Amino acid sequence: MKNSFLVLDIGTTTLCATLCTSNGTVLGNFTCNNPQIVFGSDVISRISACANGKTQKMQELLYKDIIAIKELFENSKPDCCIKSLYVCANPTMLHIFCGYSAQTLGTSPFTPVFTDFLTIDKSNTPLPFDKIYVLPSASAFIGSDILCGVVSSNLTNMQKPALLIDFGTNTEMVLCHNNNIFACSASAGGAFEGANISCGVSAISGAIYKVEKIENSPEQLYFCTIDNKQPIGICGSAIFDIISYLLQSKIIDNTGKFVNSNRFNLCGYHKGQNGLFLDVGLINSQLTVTQDDIRAFQCAKSAVRTGVELLSLHSGILLENIEKVYLSGSFGSNLNPNSVLHCDILPQNLCCEITQIGNSSLMGAIDVATNKNKLSKLIELSKVCKTINIAQDSRFQQLFIKNINFQA
Repeated sequence: MKNSFLVLDIGTTTLCATLCTSNGTVLGNFTCNNPQIVFGSDVISRISACANGKTQKMQELLYKDIIAIKELFENSKPDCCIKSLYVCANPTMLHIFCGYSAQTLGTSPFTPVFTDFLTIDKSNTPLPFDKIYVLPSASAFIGSDILCGVVSSNLTNMQKPALLIDFGTNTEMVLCHNNNIFACSASAGGAFEGANISCGVSAISGAIYKVEKIENSPEQLYFCTIDNKQPIGICGSAIFDIISYLLQSKIIDNTGKFVNSNRFNLCGYHKGQNGLFLDVGLINSQLTVTQDDIRAFQCAKSAVRTGVELLSLHSGILLENIEKVYLSGSFGSNLNPNSVLHCDILPQNLCCEITQIGNSSLMGAIDVATNKNKLSKLIELSKVCKTINIAQDSRFQQLFIKNINFQA
């Protein structure tokens, strides 16, 4: 039997698990929805659920799925003996995983019950692992997920300033230069994950994940769906593409208002993941983007852009001096960088290369699990990271309102 370990990234919306050998070789991956979503789609709703005495119930739902994921891997890899579990997540998810109420994370002075690296023996948990390692957070707002991303991207060792953004319901951002690390978290709501969008869905089979103009036919669009299935809804990455198209085609103006209608009906050609069109003719997907959908997206993009600007102000690092922007997470890695730019989610004076680096949280957690020096680095980052509470910054409201509109 091969000794192996499981790495789990607990997102507010999604659970991502990776099975690895003891030397870090990846044997398999699995993704599913976070079962706690029945208590709300964002961090604030989970904190509210904790305040209403639902911590244990949310923990039980999570544990049930973790056990099922472990059994799935054991059935598919019968020669593996899964000994340990490494967990990275935002602070709210980590608290619920450990059975602590996250209520204090939602009210000033935002004091977490714990931020340290924790080791849990099998005698102290119902989960079927010999050891569970809960990776450290920096504060009530910055968890081990984004810090693991910093480790895997080697962000602190770069000669020039670099920015890491992990898009999601709770979008975390880290700005690094010369071992100085500044971080913040922006509540983007569910718009980036397909929630709060009338025809939005998560990244499931049949979800439209990509929308682009047909080359040499700029008035016509094509779309791609997960597993090449008939379209059932629009997930977050395609929302970026559609907003980008609406802006470039002047179907909406810079305030986000539809110019000649009150909605956009998505019609296009269905292209397969192999690049070939699946249907002969134009398809009316029966999916529409409404004015309320545009507004939900604007609030999300404004929160993120405001977070980036405040990180710059607090760190003293000018936006124009940032050399690289990294987009992480399964969502960020599936975004079209051109759509990100057209949607005005990044400040215009942030003119640098955009690189997509996959699920850097999982990759960093694997690094930490197999390299003691990387674990020491992660623990050090958790102690020196300077967290910016953007909502309590006196400039937040003014910047947020300014950033609601798209650039003319």
